[in-house]
Amino acid sequence: MTEGDVCRKVLLHRERIARLKEKYVFDQEAADRAVFFIERHMKHWKEPHAGKPFILSEWQKEDVIRPLFGLKRHDGTRLFREAYLQIARKNGKSALSAAILLVILYTDGEGLELYTAATKKDQAEIIFNDCTQFVKKSKALRRRAVIKTNSIEIPKTASVIKPLSSDTKSLDGLNVSAASIDELHAHKTPHIYDVIVTGTGARTQPLVLCPTTAGEGDHGICHDQYEYAEKVLEGAIEDDSFFCYIAEADKELKWDDPQAYRQANPNLDVSVTRDYIEQQLTKALGSPERRKSYGRYVLNRWQQAGVERWLSVEEWKACGRPFHWNSMKGMACFGGLDLSSVLDLTAFALVFPCPNDVLRVLVQFWLPEGTLAAREKSDRVPYDRWVDEGWIKTTPGGAIDYDTIVKDVDEIRKRYRVAMIAYDDWNAVQVNTDLERKGVPMVKFVQGLRSFHTPSTDFEKRISSGKIEHDGNPVLTWMVSNVKVLRDSSDKIRPVKEHKSSKNRIDGVVASIMALDCSLRFEQAKKKGGVGDVPEGFRALLGV
Repeated sequence: MTEGDVCRKVLLHRERIARLKEKYVFDQEAADRAVFFIERHMKHWKEPHAGKPFILSEWQKEDVIRPLFGLKRHDGTRLFREAYLQIARKNGKSALSAAILLVILYTDGEGLELYTAATKKDQAEIIFNDCTQFVKKSKALRRRAVIKTNSIEIPKTASVIKPLSSDTKSLDGLNVSAASIDELHAHKTPHIYDVIVTGTGARTQPLVLCPTTAGEGDHGICHDQYEYAEKVLEGAIEDDSFFCYIAEADKELKWDDPQAYRQANPNLDVSVTRDYIEQQLTKALGSPERRKSYGRYVLNRWQQAGVERWLSVEEWKACGRPFHWNSMKGMACFGGLDLSSVLDLTAFALVFPCPNDVLRVLVQFWLPEGTLAAREKSDRVPYDRWVDEGWIKTTPGGAIDYDTIVKDVDEIRKRYRVAMIAYDDWNAVQVNTDLERKGVPMVKFVQGLRSFHTPSTDFEKRISSGKIEHDGNPVLTWMVSNVKVLRDSSDKIRPVKEHKSSKNRIDGVVASIMALDCSLRFEQAKKKGGVGDVPEGFRALLGV
């Protein structure tokens, strides 16, 4: 496989694994033992490989098995607690998942409970059936096991593996050692996922596998996991316990480019034939509906409607610079204030014009102290750590304290030469009034396509060209990874969340774009040069 046949997310995965090996312990013996166990004891049971040993492909060994079983915490337990595996159809993800479960069942210890889970019983039985057939075809494994219709039991260790689905009579009281939640994209609700994950709490080194093919739409537990995995791979979120392997065609490649299907099918010419894929490609060329299926099942691309992902986290991180708020003291700047509802994050952004047409961006965040723990759990980001590190300030109580916001913004405004602060009047009438009484120059920013298009386009171009600098604020980086863009028929854009109920916040990006809009208005005023055209807040900076 050539370098171009490996997609960007797999390359990011490999770079991340290399970093984790330096940070934690890599137990080479444990990694090799898992590979040996699979290849020594398991045989294929389906044509065309029926009866042959399960010899792992290079990607299965090096990208999945060895990291999962070899990377360990300093206390000796496995590092990864969850594993998201997004792989195109016919690339052997069911067999691989079954093999992983059997390694744990036979080697992890005593009193183990393992499950193959899905929305329906027949789907849950797919991986369970793979487990059963692997055991049946191995004398060594079969000798230790008792195979029943709905379980494989190891009497010596009192361990068991069972199929589990949402139509199982009782899902209470599970004590999960490991599980595989098959085809997560088919789960309309997070119920099974939540039952499994919450059932691992008493185990020292549980593992929840989520093998799936790409899905459709922008809602649901699978899409949430996919986006979370993207952020982990890109470094927007740090979660060392979360394993993610995504083999999909890079978005830059045209759907009918053969390189696209090579990137998305790591088991090409092993479990999926080139002839089969090229037949699917030929069919897709003549049918828009087949093209959509081809994109999903062969290229492993999520089929989304409506909004689209906008900014490159990689380009954003490249704009990071080691500077501090204090280094900007006394400099002219422009502000943007995005007030939250009473329970969410509030963001105040400043942009500072610097030499060579560079804008420096700094953002202050606030969050109610009383909602911190709940928000950390629901949003799956380390708010508590970000507060400790000074990236977020808390306000007392369970709701945002607008008096604190007014006081802090006024103090920040006095520290710098803030020409104008843009605000969204949807939730800011009282705050705006209080700030204006303190002499803070405020300007309304209407939250619509017409207002957002120009500064949003400028924001995007500046990131791509390195004309924005930021201090590496991890909260803002996370929000950059979250932001989507809504595009109308005339190609005008505005930043949006994925959907209204999404937990992925974008407040800091919105505030930064509002501040950038003030900067653009200032530049326009300078070009016009007439005092009457210059907003009052800019006049001191213009000397008029």
